[in-house]
Amino acid sequence: MSDHYLHLQNMRRTIKGQLPPAAQFTAADATLIGQHSQLLLSWSDELVQGFYNTLYAHGPTSEIFQEGERPAREQTLAQWWQRVAAGPIDDQFWDWMTFVGLVHVVRKVKNPMMIGAWGFVEGELGKRIKAALPADEAFALTEAFARFGKTFNALIAESYVIHYLEAVAESTGSSSVLLDRLVMTEIGTMLENVKPQFR
Repeated sequence: MSDHYLHLQNMRRTIKGQLPPAAQFTAADATLIGQHSQLLLSWSDELVQGFYNTLYAHGPTSEIFQEGERPAREQTLAQWWQRVAAGPIDDQFWDWMTFVGLVHVVRKVKNPMMIGAWGFVEGELGKRIKAALPADEAFALTEAFARFGKTFNALIAESYVIHYLEAVAESTGSSSVLLDRLVMTEIGTMLENVKPQFR
């Protein structure tokens, strides 16, 4: 196993450890999703189409994609949804989501874009689950996906930030400690300048 992958695993553990327990995706959530896998997989085509229709209809997100790459991206999303619905949603899966933060740096997928895209999926799932299941079951499954989304978003967004800062430190020959100190100093100045606007 490479040092980079070990670093990624440590990052995943650290980020998940920062999430309050009530917000974290659990083994029980994974079991519940697995129990409904056939229903969830039956929505795959519509979710994938709706997801990319949403991204391609918005200028800033559509600019991320290269000409002709939509079929490949749809296939990747369909494979991801297969893994979510059928499992396993385990440490290796969350390592993958931490890796996605690194991919997003290169693809210039900003965190608001990622969070908004997940919002589309969560909204669609909420409507479909409510229509397909009895109220108690629907509530439990919707809550499981809410915790999934919190964990998913935390890993990708924080991985993006950490990897970005690490790359800046490495490429400029700075230490992460020095870079953090410089950031804190600059942010402190910004706070002092902006804070009066909120009094």
